[in-house]
Amino acid sequence: MRKCEIDANFDVLLNNSLVEMYSKCGSLRMAVQVFEAMSRWDVNSWNEMILGFAMHGEVERVFEHFSRMIDEEKLMPNSITFVGIFSMCNHRGLVDKGRKYFETMVNEYNIKPVLQHYGCLIDLLARNGQIKEALDIVSNMPIKLDALIWKSLLDACRKNNMGLELSKELAIQIMESDGDSCSGVYVLLSR
Repeated sequence: MRKCEIDANFDVLLNNSLVEMYSKCGSLRMAVQVFEAMSRWDVNSWNEMILGFAMHGEVERVFEHFSRMIDEEKLMPNSITFVGIFSMCNHRGLVDKGRKYFETMVNEYNIKPVLQHYGCLIDLLARNGQIKEALDIVSNMPIKLDALIWKSLLDACRKNNMGLELSKELAIQIMESDGDSCSGVYVLLSR
């Protein structure tokens, strides 16, 4: 009879998938159990746990696991790690932490921001009434914005009574970015 040996990398991959599945299905307790029972972790393991905590609004646990990943496991975060952190900051309105982690990502870990990172930061600032700072970031970005980020800015502009002229300008940007979703722009402008 032959022994069936399971590759250790497959074990990590399988457990990462379970952590992601449990997190997305709403069973964060089970995701944590699987994660903590793992014999070893890779950066994706930590990312799944950070994203799971962010999805469920567990602020302290996001930052705790980020620290454990770096300090205890000596793993380097990647761009997905920061998406989880920015997502958490965005949903909780943690503007200062969001800015700090954005700078950390760029300056300490040399991770080049992509559209998703900029989108999280811009949305975080805009939702918290710092539209002018968000627009400054937009004007200095090396990446072209998509319609979703423009819509986020327009919605924040409307909620913060930033004026019709700015709203019109943003609406034009949305229509130029995504001609298919004009009806949504008119709805945002009508409010």
